[in-house]
Amino acid sequence: MLIFGDVILKFLFQSTILYCEAKKEENIRIFSSDLNSLVRETRFTLMTLRNVVRDPVLISSETMSLVALERIKGLTYTLSCKYRGFFISLILLRLLAR
Repeated sequence: MLIFGDVILKFLFQSTILYCEAKKEENIRIFSSDLNSLVRETRFTLMTLRNVVRDPVLISSETMSLVALERIKGLTYTLSCKYRGFFISLILLRLLAR
């Protein structure tokens, strides 16, 4: 009876290890995919931001410094809100995947 129990425990242990390794690989794949999406989105946002920063209103010498500063603060706030939400979603996704 003890030998049969050892065989069952060994089988359960091996199955658990195989499941954990498969889950680890899946989590790595999901994380890599999420990271690639973030990099693509960041590049797109940087290109958009570069175009906005090159806006004639910001570059013009006739633009008042307060107007330019307020516009830059608005851009900064928009970007921080966008990425804060994305990182929170990514963290929640990671926690739920465990």
